[in-house]
This record gives sequence, structure tokens and C-alpha cells, in this order.
Amino acid sequence: MSEISTMSLTASVDGSTEVAPSSSRTDPALVELFEVFGGPLREVAFPDVSLEVLHGLRDEAELALIARDDSAEIVAAAEQSLAEAERALSAAREALRDAETAVDERQRALLVRAQRALSYAKVFAETDPALHARLSAISLSRIAQRKPSVRESRPRALTLGAEPAANEGAPRKRGRPRKVDPTLVAASG
Repeated sequence: MSEISTMSLTASVDGSTEVAPSSSRTDPALVELFEVFGGPLREVAFPDVSLEVLHGLRDEAELALIARDDSAEIVAAAEQSLAEAERALSAAREALRDAETAVDERQRALLVRAQRALSYAKVFAETDPALHARLSAISLSRIAQRKPSVRESRPRALTLGAEPAANEGAPRKRGRPRKVDPTLVAASG
């Protein structure tokens, strides 16, 4: 998981205590300070500063370091999962495009064959007025209109404050736009 930076007190032969770091992540200046507080200053206590206080703060810093490393591992795993999900999403989108293309091709092929069948049937039914009328009522052009794909059928998001145009669904006017008489524009303004 993560490298733990610990310093342990070791007793020497003469009875003094030394602080020995057990990790390369420990700042050399802190190691030196712990050695001074474990050696010549072990009997001295300053306000809010002693070897025990420093050890406590060091332990808290180590726990925070472990928590950070754990969080970094979780983020790395989540990023890997996200990358895999994005690859799967991309593959699924490609499969959807391929399926939509296949649907379009098959529907076109069906329409062509159905129109041919309808034409043959109308020729065959020329002697049967009821059947001919029934076949004449069939319009295959509606089948040719492709239904929107899954992505296209989703409603479009409106921008904030924007309203849809009133004539959005209305057909466009054909032909050239009317000429406006400049004298009428000047008189109305």
C-alpha cells in the first residue's frame, strides 16, 4: 500500500536513547531534530514541545500520508475503471452506429423489394378491380422514412433563457423574399 515513515527510539549501551528513522521518506532535518531531542535535550521540556509531542505529530503526519496514498490508489483505480468504461461506451456507440446502418440498409432493401412486389401485384390485379383498388391504396413511401436513432430521439437541451422558435416546425416559404419599399420603411420608423 504505502510506505510508512517511522522513527523508533533505540536504547544504546550507555543508557541514552536515540531516534532512528526507518524510512527514506523522513526529512533529514527532522531526523536530526529527533536525535537532539532524544539525546542531549531528552530531559528538557519546552512549552508544547517535547519528544513525545513531536512523536505524536510525526505519527499523525504518517497517518495523513497513508490516507493520502490510499486516496491516490483509489483515484488511480477509479480512473482506470473510468477509462475502461469509456472504452466500453465507445465500443457500444460504434456497435449502435453499425446496427443503425444495418437497419437502414435492410429497410431500403425491403422497400425496394416491396415496391417491386407491389408493381407486379398491380399488373397481376388489373383484371380484378377490387384487388387492384386495394393494392393502389398501399403507399410504400412511408416505410422509407427512417425513424430517428436512439441518440437522435432524445430531446434537445434548451439553453438558459432561450425559447424555441415559434415557426420551428413550420415549412419554409418558397421563392424569393419580397422587396420592401424604402419609402414605407422610412415612413413607419
